[in-house]
Amino acid sequence: MSEFLLSPAARLDLLDLWEYIARDSVEAADRVIAKIHSEMRELARQPGLGHFRRDLADEPLPFWRVYTYLAAMILRTCGGGSFSGCRRK
Repeated sequence: MSEFLLSPAARLDLLDLWEYIARDSVEAADRVIAKIHSEMRELARQPGLGHFRRDLADEPLPFWRVYTYLAAMILRTCGGGSFSGCRRK
C-alpha cells in the first residue's frame, strides 16, 4: 500500500484548519481532518486521481477537493505522495 507524508507546511495548514473549525465545533474539526487524511490515503493509493490546476502552482500538481478545501499532492517515485498543503477553496 502506498503511503503519504505531510510536509511541515501541510501539517501547519491542517493544524490551523482544525483550530479554525474547532472554534465552533471540536467534533466537526475532528471529522474534517479525518476526512482529509482518508482522502490523502486514497490519493496515495491512486495518484492518477485528482485534477491539475496550473493557476494554483508553478508546476502541474494534482489537486483533490475535500469539502471546501483543496489538497495538493507532490508525487514521488517511491509510489507514495507528499502533500504540500491544504487550502480553503
